[in-house]
Amino acid sequence: MEFIKGHMGGNQIILINGDEINPGEELKTALKALDSKSIGGHQAGIIGKFRDGVLPVKIVRYSWRDFIPACGGLTQVLGVALIEGGAAERYGITVKQSPLKVTLGFDCGPVPLEIHFDNKGVKKVETDLSSFIGECEKEGIEVVNLDGFKAYKSGNFFVVDGDAIGKAYPDSNFHIMDDETKKIFNKVQKQFQQKIGDETWNAALYDFYSSNQADVRVLFPHRLSMGHVETACGTGSIALALALVKLANFRPYVEDSVVTLLFETGGDNILGGDEITTVKITEESGKIVKAVFSHSVVEMIAKGELYI
Repeated sequence: MEFIKGHMGGNQIILINGDEINPGEELKTALKALDSKSIGGHQAGIIGKFRDGVLPVKIVRYSWRDFIPACGGLTQVLGVALIEGGAAERYGITVKQSPLKVTLGFDCGPVPLEIHFDNKGVKKVETDLSSFIGECEKEGIEVVNLDGFKAYKSGNFFVVDGDAIGKAYPDSNFHIMDDETKKIFNKVQKQFQQKIGDETWNAALYDFYSSNQADVRVLFPHRLSMGHVETACGTGSIALALALVKLANFRPYVEDSVVTLLFETGGDNILGGDEITTVKITEESGKIVKAVFSHSVVEMIAKGELYI
């Protein structure tokens, strides 16, 4: 079957075509593609048929071994693949001028994209993940008190300040993420799971020591026991932004009811990096109604045929 592989700040995505998969074998096929013995990756997108202006996508996450409702990195990689990888023609999408506007059909709801490009390639993909806000609000956005410090629950994301963990566990060092720090993070993540009564493996770890003029630096150590660490994560960035704006009242830049947050991302499995995730949160009458993000580095890695 055909595949396209790309990454958003290290978040590796595989795109495969639903019409090349036997009915009922979607999950099995995607997990095989994501395995390290195959092409390998964090998430796979199974692309359906483009109808009525919507491109349906089912998303499989390797560490969860199941479908998930949304993936921000996938939207960015797919946006680049539509222009630079010939995927627009493959899916019957007509490209006339920049920006190309396409709506993806995720399990969480519609996800509009604006893909800005020129004759040299894609310059920026803007992903409207407003439908993901509903997922987070349905599951709850709230403060969670752990042993000696507080964290946030943003949907099914464990959102936590590295400094807060450091004060409770002085042996932790998220600047280097050594073995002791990983053990401590695993411990507090399990505390969080027990507190909320849900074995979720989504995590956004942050602090305020950005070195490149961003507001916050971030890492997404979703499941350290399986080595699933993402140096950039779209849904994680939205979940973090929702928690910071709604619970921490953190609004570094506001214009016309739009809060803009810059996250330093894309490092080597440690906090921060040399890339930027930009998240824009729109508020109306005290309610968050829109969430849009883009990432500074999105690239295609490979394209070809995958044998499953």
